[in-house]
Amino acid sequence: MNAGYSPSAWIRNRGTLNLYSLSINPDQGLGELTRAKYRDYVDRVEKKLGLEGQPRAIVFHIKEGREDCHVVWSRIDYQTRRRFTCRSTMTGS
Repeated sequence: MNAGYSPSAWIRNRGTLNLYSLSINPDQGLGELTRAKYRDYVDRVEKKLGLEGQPRAIVFHIKEGREDCHVVWSRIDYQTRRRFTCRSTMTGS
C-alpha cells in the first residue's frame, strides 16, 4: 500500500457484523497526512479488500493532539441483500 507514504493502519474485520471498519493512525514521525493522502490510502485499501462501490463513511477526529481517520463500509450487497466476505484481510499495511 506504499505510494511514498505508509501510514500504519489497524483494520478490524468482525465477521458477524454487516460492517467492515478501518482505523488509520498515522506515524507522526513521517509527518502529517493531508486529507488527499488519507483518501488515497482509503481508496487503495477499499480496492484491495474488494469493497469498491460499497457505501462507506469516513470520519476524521483529533485524538491526543493528532488526527485519526476511521472508515466503515457496508458489507451488504445491495443487489442480493446478502452479506459478503471481503476479498482479503489486512493488518498493519
